[in-house]
Amino acid sequence: SDGDGILDGAEVLEGTNPLGNLIAQTGIVASTPTQSAAIDIAAFNNLAAVATGADGVTIFNVLSGLNPVRVATIDTDGNAQAVAISSNYVAVADGNAGIAVVDVSRPGNPVFSRQISTGGDARCIATDGLIAYVGLATGQIVVADLASGAILQRYSTGAGAIDDLVLGHEFLYVLKPGTLSTHRLTGAVIVPSATIASPGSRS
Repeated sequence: SDGDGILDGAEVLEGTNPLGNLIAQTGIVASTPTQSAAIDIAAFNNLAAVATGADGVTIFNVLSGLNPVRVATIDTDGNAQAVAISSNYVAVADGNAGIAVVDVSRPGNPVFSRQISTGGDARCIATDGLIAYVGLATGQIVVADLASGAILQRYSTGAGAIDDLVLGHEFLYVLKPGTLSTHRLTGAVIVPSATIASPGSRS
């Protein structure tokens, strides 16, 4: 009713003002270049971390929402495949180099903290703050303490590379070619829960 191109009901559901008369902006609202191809991205507390393969990880300040500002590019020891960010750390699945940890406790000055060997090709990663869960090409999940660098657990999901990991409440969701499985987390301990078919795989 206010001519902004969005139905009033949709605006109410989104928690915006149906009488605000502001034209909705769709499509790309902002962009910024990375040093090389962006492979993965994660955002938390006004920071965004981008995995850029052999060039490591780039940290952006996204406080304004529309104008990302590059804060730093950190060259990790390996080939950055995926990133996760929470609390004071960016955790990087760094290929054969394992896990790269970047300290972002001072957002304006992120620094490389440590490299954690996982004993395999780290392909994906998730974190809840201080603990990182890393999926390897061998089908193993490595649980690591980001602050100390200690390996807390090694857990096998069977044959086949792990394509992706997601944390949700008390569960870790694990995607592998053809399957999606859930695993209950008790502290840092992983306990299998259920598996369903999931056609397709990571390209």
